[in-house]
Amino acid sequence: MRAWPLLFLLGCTEVVLVDARRDAGRDASFVDAAFEDTTLEDASLPDGGDPDAGTPASGPVLYPVGDRHSPISADLASALAARASMPRDEDVFMKVGDSITVSTAFLHCFAGTNVDLDGRPLDATLTHFRGGDAAGSSPFTRDSRAAVVGWSANAPLAGDPSPLDQEHAALDPRFAVVMYGTNDVGFRETEAFARDLWTITDTLLARGTIPLLSSIPPRDDSASADAKVPLYNLAVRALAQGRGVPFVDYHRELLPLANHGLAGDGVHPQIAGSGGCVLTADALRQGYNVRNLLVLEQLDRA
Repeated sequence: MRAWPLLFLLGCTEVVLVDARRDAGRDASFVDAAFEDTTLEDASLPDGGDPDAGTPASGPVLYPVGDRHSPISADLASALAARASMPRDEDVFMKVGDSITVSTAFLHCFAGTNVDLDGRPLDATLTHFRGGDAAGSSPFTRDSRAAVVGWSANAPLAGDPSPLDQEHAALDPRFAVVMYGTNDVGFRETEAFARDLWTITDTLLARGTIPLLSSIPPRDDSASADAKVPLYNLAVRALAQGRGVPFVDYHRELLPLANHGLAGDGVHPQIAGSGGCVLTADALRQGYNVRNLLVLEQLDRA
């Protein structure tokens, strides 16, 4: 097996070196997204963090493999609060992504009545964002200029103003739900994907908007593409850890499901017949229901 580091160049002075040689699902015991250089701007946290919360003596809080959501330590919470000091609409989020984000099966149903939280204490969060004004519509149903079918991570950055710029200006959101990679896998170099996603993340952070990042689903339509998915997901996790922003492991949650919760094309998530916002155990066998729950949980934790 070839041993090699994934090198992300993040401008002239910022370099993150991630050892990816044992990734791609071959050894789940490795410590992924570990930085050899913890001097990233805005990434290092004060000494003296709680090791039980994933904080080493110095450096960023680690985002361990096997967790549904990234950890929230006191330092991370403080850092995110500082980033969120810029006035923004607290009950508005923007959507940034590809067809899996564009689909009306994603989040739209939270604006309606066919919602079953199955006893989860997420009612207050749901009510909060239902009250948001996303340029005249609900954040849940808004058709985002930064989410388009077929897009890769470079697409929302193209042009002046870019689609990312336009959507942010239109909504002035506190949060951004971001997921790219499904269309990048197999067609773009991992480093190029990582640079673009990092640019998206830093652009949002500079504007006081907190990105909520996610791993991508399996690619059951192509064995060669699917073999690359864990490396792309490693890049997303490393990015989230480096900037201390929320990360959810969507890929991990889909793996135990029949057909990975995907539709017949092996790419797009399936939706339960009862509706995408029905979050019962039976409905959560389908990929869109899983993602809807995970994003609502991210918004609740943010």
